[in-house]
Amino acid sequence: GNSGGALINMQGELIGINTAILSKTGSYAGYGFAIPSNIVKKITTDIRDFGYVQRAFVEAEVSDIDSKIAEKYDDNISGVYVRYVFPGGNAEKAGLKKGDIIVKANGRPIDIRSNFDEQLAYLRPGEKLTVNYQREGKQQEASIILINKRGTTGFENIKSTKSPELGADFEEITKIEKERFRTASGVRIVNIIRGPIARLSLPEGFILTAFNFRAYSDPTELINVLKSASGKIVIEGIMPNGSRQTLTYFIN
Repeated sequence: GNSGGALINMQGELIGINTAILSKTGSYAGYGFAIPSNIVKKITTDIRDFGYVQRAFVEAEVSDIDSKIAEKYDDNISGVYVRYVFPGGNAEKAGLKKGDIIVKANGRPIDIRSNFDEQLAYLRPGEKLTVNYQREGKQQEASIILINKRGTTGFENIKSTKSPELGADFEEITKIEKERFRTASGVRIVNIIRGPIARLSLPEGFILTAFNFRAYSDPTELINVLKSASGKIVIEGIMPNGSRQTLTYFIN
């Protein structure tokens, strides 16, 4: 089926795990989607060995090539467009610049962003991603040492601070997330159960950047402030979809 079952080929070999279907009629017929078996293997190995999926990152933003970009470069160009390179990041150190067109990643042709993201999904922090790119009509190559969300090449473990009194866990946000959301502070709220946090109706994964107009990055410090809060409070933060919100509450 298409609700988590095995996707196999005609030889009975596992090639993916079915995840979803896109149906225009509402019936169980349409476009099926699956996670490639190689990625599934990597994820399950990570969970078994580390207790956490080891995701690798390139400190650059890439996008599909639209008609505007194609017109500027070459109507027949194929690859992904480097839209932004984080200053001092691993992509910049490897020589990538805004405006480059990545055409291969670890020897695999890249024609859309999902292909590029897939190649990253096979790798872990500390490993190398070799990209072939086009700049000003010339083909070049760069080797990028991949990092984790905290900006280092080491493996990660889940680090969170639990607060039974508030009914949630609190996590320091990572270097990658600070770059992505253009923020210098923030604490993510996860595993929300019954309690004061649930009564605020904050969504799972909400990043609290400031409380009563003061920025917070340390989970323990924020927990202590929230425990003693009363009267009018103002919470500033980032929703899971990336939008920014300023919320006002009155606590007895």
